[in-house]
Amino acid sequence: MRKILYSPGYGAGWTSWCDSREVEKLMIDYPPIVEALEKKEKLHENHPAIIKMLDEIKNKFGEDSIPYLGGLKSLTIKEVPDGALVRIHEYDGSESVEVQDSYQEWL
Repeated sequence: MRKILYSPGYGAGWTSWCDSREVEKLMIDYPPIVEALEKKEKLHENHPAIIKMLDEIKNKFGEDSIPYLGGLKSLTIKEVPDGALVRIHEYDGSESVEVQDSYQEWL
């Protein structure tokens, strides 16, 4: 199963508030964050998994690609079948996950 990160709480999205498709792809199932959530760790901007992700984004895509982390507060995992493509829907910062077999806009 693939583990997708999304932010169902209102206020700010996780990947839906990114300005870069490449950053979205990195963030949507970032393994250190998935692992931290599975261990029931409280995530915050100074958590080692978040710092690692931000460093990777900065190194791969540049300083201007650092995303807004408001969706971190309600970050949740959704399991989807391996190989399934997903699309994140966002309304007022609250995200939901839609699973599809294939579609070019999907991550």
